[in-house]
Amino acid sequence: DLAEVDGTGTDPTDPGSTIAPGDFFVVLPYNGSREERILRFDTSISRADVFLLVDMTGSMQG
Repeated sequence: DLAEVDGTGTDPTDPGSTIAPGDFFVVLPYNGSREERILRFDTSISRADVFLLVDMTGSMQG
């Protein structure tokens, strides 16, 4: 499966090589019903590059 090969690096041909229980993934059957799940996460940003673009030419005035 693509989720295993690209997403987690596990081997889809090995039944013992599975996606970790803590990873967030959903298996959807073809033409099956939709699935809704809540993904909870947080971030801890200690640094950020901030870019401000200010138009001082007056070209944006009508």
